[in-house]
Amino acid sequence: MIRSLAFNLFFYGFTLLTAVVGIILVPIPTPVLLRGLLRYWARVVVWAMRWIAGMKVEIRGRANIPARGPALLAGKHHSECDGIFSPPRFPPSPSSPCRSCSTTP
Repeated sequence: MIRSLAFNLFFYGFTLLTAVVGIILVPIPTPVLLRGLLRYWARVVVWAMRWIAGMKVEIRGRANIPARGPALLAGKHHSECDGIFSPPRFPPSPSSPCRSCSTTP
């Protein structure tokens, strides 16, 4: 219970601080700084999950990802943390939303 409380205090405090910095970075026309901030936030949160909360992360199949060219990553969604675990462990890449995502109400 103490580790959970400590992690939650750290998580929400650090997320608030990162959000404030992100709001400051939003007007900058290049997305590089904001993406870097989000990757840094994800790395710190994963570190905190490991060392404060004692959680372990297992990613299987990284050897199957090609070094060059496109790849589709799909999580099993055991928790909402898939989006936090992925960015610091995989190289940055452009993402393409599906066409129906922008046309479906």
